[in-house]
Formats: sequence, structure tokens, C-alpha cells
Amino acid sequence: PDRETGGILVGYRQAGTITITHATGPGTNAVRTPVTVSKDTPYLQRALDYLFHCFRVNYLGVWHQHPPDMPNPSQGDLHSAWQDVTDPEVPGDDLLIPVCTQRAGTIQVIPYLAQRGGYSRVEWQTVPFTGLLNGQWYECPQGRQRAAQEMEALQSAGARVDVIRTEDGTYNFRATFPQTASSGRGHAQLLVFGCPQDYPVTAPEVALYDASTGEFFPVSMTGLASWGLDSTLASLYRELAPPA
Repeated sequence: PDRETGGILVGYRQAGTITITHATGPGTNAVRTPVTVSKDTPYLQRALDYLFHCFRVNYLGVWHQHPPDMPNPSQGDLHSAWQDVTDPEVPGDDLLIPVCTQRAGTIQVIPYLAQRGGYSRVEWQTVPFTGLLNGQWYECPQGRQRAAQEMEALQSAGARVDVIRTEDGTYNFRATFPQTASSGRGHAQLLVFGCPQDYPVTAPEVALYDASTGEFFPVSMTGLASWGLDSTLASLYRELAPPA
């Protein structure tokens, strides 16, 4: 709340409707101050490239934070948006530029659409994410390369690794510790990473499996809170692995 932030919007256009599938943060090397945000453009481009190659979704616009008393796009926002709208490399003839404000812990997102020389407030609605994307991350070449790298890195960290394809098509990486790790809930022998459809843009869900009870225990960790494209399952594994 004390520093400005923002990111890009990604999705697709179909039959006159714009559907947002992803809203990123500003990127891992972004510079944020109380009054400005300078996004990590190379990182955001990599995220966009990955999503495009895997799911054919594309750039739709930018979102950013404003002070509560400024719920409209600034002239600088509009100038940047109009430059994008007239750029032949940017798809579409308009650009989404929602503004986010926060007052007393309440966040408001106000959607605007920039067009050539003007802008307007628009209406939108929340729709279920299920079904918005076609396929899975590991079905594209970049995803298969990522999966192989994750396997190799986990094995190098000392884990025995199995990959399970679940009923909904997502992948679970199951990393067995080289020795039984003692936890406050019996003996946790297995770390399970549930990789969502658009992994690694979206972080995995992580759980410890207790073989003595057959129960799964969700875990939180520093690596998940700071997850980015360059984060790995192996780094999460090392954070929880027992001492040798």
C-alpha cells in the first residue's frame, strides 16, 4: 500500500469480447516508489512470450495503482496507451487500462478502455478461469523443456521424483526426501507440487504427504511468496528438505 505497483493484462479477443486470463505484477526487478512504478519490462515480455506460445493469449493492456483521490487515468497513462494503440506490433485497436485504488484496506479496480485519441469507462464481469485456456503448460515446447529442467534440478537436489498426471490434466511432481523428515504431524516423507495449467506463470501448490496418516498438509514458504518465472521446484524442495 505504500508503494505504487502495476503490471500487464493478458488474454484474448473473440466475437467483440475481451477476456483477461492473466494480470501480472510489475516483475521481479521492478522499481517501486510511493509515487511511481517502473516495470521490469524484460521479465514481463518473457511471461507474455511464454503464455502466447503455450496458450495463444496476447497482450491486452496495463493495470496500475493510483492514489484514492485519483481514480482516473492520468494524461501520462493515456499518452502511453495511445502510443500502444497506434503501434502496429500491438494487437487490437484499443487497450485496457484499469486503475486500482486502495482506501482503508478496500481495493477498487476501475476498468477503462483507451482508443485512438480517447478513452471510456467500461463494464466487466468475473468469469470462472476453468475453460479459458486451451491445453496445459507441458504440452508446448517451452513447457516440455521446463518440465525436464525441473526433473533434473530436483534430482540434483537429492530427491527421487515421480510425475503424476491428474484427472484434470495438471501435473503433480512428487519429490521423496532421501530420509524421513520428522515433522510435528508424524513423518512427512513426500513433498507434492501441484502445477497449475499455466505453470510457472502461476506458482505451484505445495503439500507435505504424511505416510503414517495418509494425509496431505498444505505448506507456505518464502519461495512461494516470492515466486517468479525463474523460481524452481528444486528451490522449494531445498527450503523444506531435512538436513542430510
